[in-house]
Amino acid sequence: MDLGAPEIILIMIVMFFFFGAKKIPDIMKGLGTGLREFRKAARGVQDEMGREIEQAEKSDESSNATHLPAASAKDKQNESQS
Repeated sequence: MDLGAPEIILIMIVMFFFFGAKKIPDIMKGLGTGLREFRKAARGVQDEMGREIEQAEKSDESSNATHLPAASAKDKQNESQS
């Protein structure tokens, strides 16, 4: 959904009629602050999810390493001959 120049101009005109020229800067400031806080919260959630995924992968790797059977001497000898 892309907004072109005509749509943006129309939105600005409608805002001007509804809110007046004096209120528009305050509305835009509040909108910018809200958008900044939303992005900050979204970034925090993404960072937390990334940390949880990394922690789960490390946990899986360590549990898989402890459950793998040790290679026998015969297996090692067969590998070296191949």
